[in-house]
Parts: sequence; structure tokens; C-alpha cells
Amino acid sequence: MINTFTLLRRFDEHLDDHDHDHDHGHHHHHLGCGVKEDYDGNMGLRISSIFVIMLFSSLGVFFPLIVTKVKRLKISQPLTHFIKFFGTGIIIGTAFVHLLLPAFMELGSSPCLYGIWETYNFAPVLIMVGMLTIFLLELFSLRHISLKCAANSIDITSTSQTNISTDDKNPLEVQKSLSSGAKNDFEKQNLIKKYMLKKDLLTVIILEFGIIFHSIIIGFTLAVTGNKEFITLYIVISFHRKHFVKIISLFILLEMFEGLGLGARLFDIAQYNNLSYNILFAFIYSVITSVSIAIGLAAKALYNPTSPTAVIISGIFDSLSSGILLYAGLVELLAEDFIINSELRNGFVTMAIIGIWV
Repeated sequence: MINTFTLLRRFDEHLDDHDHDHDHGHHHHHLGCGVKEDYDGNMGLRISSIFVIMLFSSLGVFFPLIVTKVKRLKISQPLTHFIKFFGTGIIIGTAFVHLLLPAFMELGSSPCLYGIWETYNFAPVLIMVGMLTIFLLELFSLRHISLKCAANSIDITSTSQTNISTDDKNPLEVQKSLSSGAKNDFEKQNLIKKYMLKKDLLTVIILEFGIIFHSIIIGFTLAVTGNKEFITLYIVISFHRKHFVKIISLFILLEMFEGLGLGARLFDIAQYNNLSYNILFAFIYSVITSVSIAIGLAAKALYNPTSPTAVIISGIFDSLSSGILLYAGLVELLAEDFIINSELRNGFVTMAIIGIWV
């Protein structure tokens, strides 16, 4: 997602150019492709970003789970639907606004491209690859799950029929047959429940997979970016007054809203009382960006976000993530919900507004 940060940098430069009209002593130059940005440490602020971003990511992704599990915070059904549909809008908005456009720019119009990357814009191809790959994985996974459940269902039905054929003249045997039939009905319900759990788990895995791709790039870039750009990106924590009014908590909001979008879909798993799955997926999301920042800080000498290779890798990741999240959002979430609700449109609008801020 380097291009998003490039746009932030350009906006920051525009602010500096505006200030330059009032202060002719100020001079600013544009960084060229592959030029290492001025890195003057600020390690305390960078290290603190690991924990602050983890905190806000956790707030976003764990919030739906907390209100679902804590009895005192029981929420109404309409509010539950609001969070789910809003989260769907967040996921689709992220794919279109924060991944699709940067992918096209990184692999289509970036001056850092070289070789075969200069001759053709691979973004549409990679987006399609991401969508079709996830589609095929889901198709074969659901087929495997369905066949397994069908085999178990046949076993249960056969057992039920065998029990019903017991000598009906004996009251004790009749009672045993009825009890066995009720038990088999219960097992069938459990079978359906397991199938739906696996299906919902597959949806969450697809979402998590798509989000993780660009979260890694975000973490690396935030760790090694130049000091002035870092302060702009990390504005909500550092409270740098010069740009605080003009750039409003963009990065933290993005992390929180994406976490909310993922956490909202953990609702579907929460109803099966599988808390371990909920915690696992929420934990992975809440730490992935922070872990990437830590790795980026440790390997800052090896990673230059403005290098041609980094730009191409970012474009590839953004393209694949966009394809994955577009499929997940439009097919897994939107089609599953059937109707575009006002809450969903609110999610679209929210991510569109953040896109305008970028």
C-alpha cells in the first residue's frame, strides 16, 4: 500500500508549499524513485506506534466480540445487523478505495517500474488471479465439507432406520427406538451446525488473508519511512499541531474500521460458541501490522519503500488483496446479506471519506 503513503506525502508537501508562501526561507524537494528517505530515528515514537496501533486495531476487531459475549452489554438485533452490514461496507470500501486504485497506480503509472512491468499494467490480471484463486479454493473446500457432511448424514439416517425397525410390540424397545430417533435428529442438527461453522470460518479466513497482505506492507512502510512522513502518518499519536487539523487520524481510523469489518463477521462464528476461533482470528489481525512495524524497524537498512522492487511488491500485494476482498465482500458478504441496507451504504461512505482524506 505504498502508493497510499505516497499520496499522503504529496499532500504533506502541498501543505509545506502552502506554508512556503508565508515563509520563503523554507525549501522542499521531491524524493526521486529509489532515493532513500531521510531517516533520523525518532525511535521512541516509532516503537510506541507498535503498541498504539495494536491497541486501536484490537479495539476495532474485538468490539463486536465483546458486545456479543458480555451479558451486560447485550445488544439488540437491529444493532447487530447494523454492525454486520456496516462491516460489509468497510470491507468492500477498503478493496475499492484503498487497494484497487493504488494497485493500478503502482503497477501502471509509477516511474519506478522497469523491465516487463513497464510494458504492461499487471494490476487487472493480478486482481483477477486473486479473485479466481479464492473462488476455486472456496469451491473445492465447500465441496469437501459438503461430501463429508453428506457421508455422516447417511450414517445417521441408516442408524435411525435400523433402530425404527425394532420390534414395535415391546414397549421398552419402542421407547428405545424413539429415544434413538430423537438422538439422531439432534446429531443431524449438530451436523448442520458444524457445516455452517466451517462455511463461516472459510469466509473469515478469506477476509483475514486479504487484509493481512496489505497490513504487512503498511507496517513495513510505517517503520522505515522518513521522519516527516512518519509524523504525518502517525499524527494521531504524536499530535503534531501543524497538520493535526488537516490530516485527521487517518491511519488509526483505517486500522480500526478494517478491524470492525472483520470483527463484525466474527459474529457469525460467535453464535456457535467457538470462542477460540474468534480470539485467534481477532488476535492475528490486531498484531499483524505491529509485528510488521517491528520487523521493519529491525531490517530498516534492507528495506526502502521507494525502491522499484518495493513499489512492484506493494503493487502485487495491493492487487491480490483487492481481488480477495472484492470477492469476499461482494460474494461472501453482500450476496449472503441479499439486500443493500442503509447501514451498508454508511460503510461505503465512511471508507470513501477516508479515501478523500488520503
